[in-house]
Amino acid sequence: DTRHGRWSVGRVGRKLAPRLAKELESEGLGHRSLSNVCWAVAKLSSAAPELESLSVSLALAGAPRTFEMNSQGLSNTCWAVAALQLVTTEAADFWRAACYACPFVIATSQSSEELLPQHLTTLVWAMAVARAEDTFEHAGDASDAVAQQAASSYREFSPQNIAMTLWAFAKLSQAPEPLVFLFQRQACSDDSDGLKGFDAMQISTTVWAMARIAEVSKHAAKQGMFR
Repeated sequence: DTRHGRWSVGRVGRKLAPRLAKELESEGLGHRSLSNVCWAVAKLSSAAPELESLSVSLALAGAPRTFEMNSQGLSNTCWAVAALQLVTTEAADFWRAACYACPFVIATSQSSEELLPQHLTTLVWAMAVARAEDTFEHAGDASDAVAQQAASSYREFSPQNIAMTLWAFAKLSQAPEPLVFLFQRQACSDDSDGLKGFDAMQISTTVWAMARIAEVSKHAAKQGMFR
């Protein structure tokens, strides 16, 4: 049952945590292994506090590895660091590196056909949850790269990806208007299921995000008028 499963995970976590700590100290994890471990620790954190205690060390280890990752690896690692709810100061080196690497990783993954809409959605969602935009110099470049690539592949986005991508940009107080327009067209297209493919939560998330983005856009326009 569920309690037995949680007990088993906790027991495994207690066994693995010391070995994992040694690997982090010796920098023995490659970028793929590190990304996988970050994702797993975030998934198991509530059942394995010994693993969760390594969160800061994982974020620090991930910082110099970001340029080595592909889009799946970087998005999984960003998701994990955001999901673990590390305070900005604890994960500062990681987010600084991740934001700087993001445009490069998106470009190289796109050229090698490894890039998926889910990766873009996860990247911008993690940035929004971590409030990276408020803190780090290259965060704007990272979110711009996501928006540009998403606009070029918007037809491939699922209702879930559309809703969460728009939510993330709304939380970041950004208004990537070309992308918003393309998502609106995709949602209302006769060539797809359109809004019929959205569940109630996805519709409410999308509507809220579009309203918030419209506010951001309107505010930006007013600011421009008085410059």
